[in-house]
Amino acid sequence: MRFLTIIFLFFSFSVKSDEVVDLYIHAQMGEAAAEVSLADKLYVGELPYKRNFIKALGLYLKNFKRHPELGLKIYKIYRNIDNEVGQSWRGFSFLKVAADSGNPEAQFWYAFENEAFSGKELLVKEYLTKSASANFPKAIFEIGRLHLNGRFGFEENEGKAYECLGSAALLGDKDARVFKILCQPF
Repeated sequence: MRFLTIIFLFFSFSVKSDEVVDLYIHAQMGEAAAEVSLADKLYVGELPYKRNFIKALGLYLKNFKRHPELGLKIYKIYRNIDNEVGQSWRGFSFLKVAADSGNPEAQFWYAFENEAFSGKELLVKEYLTKSASANFPKAIFEIGRLHLNGRFGFEENEGKAYECLGSAALLGDKDARVFKILCQPF
């Protein structure tokens, strides 16, 4: 039995190893899909190597013009490298392109950055609404939170707030679940 386990582990590692080699070869040949896939694996540390933000960033930047949705990943890498919320400005223009390309998560983060740093009410409302209309749970939660406080162009309305929190919770947002439980009257 032990011998079979060792053979199975060796075989599964060699299959994964072959996949990695193929991915590297195709990426070095300049195939965009392989480069983006390799960058994704480098970004999360899925390969046999540890995370490498710089190599992932280079591959994402190389393919950004063909794939504007990569702007969200570029923004997140810059944010991780800078390690401070206030220093994410380097990826901000890439984030806007991804948000304008229709990526709901990018729209949410673009609204969040505008809320945190610029205070541009119309932009916050516009991009949160776009993201929420694509059923992105965090955006729906944020709209509910803003309805509770009546901020960034959202009217103060407890009913709409709880409706948004309930929708976000149903879509799987953990913060919305907790917030809804804590804010319910006993």
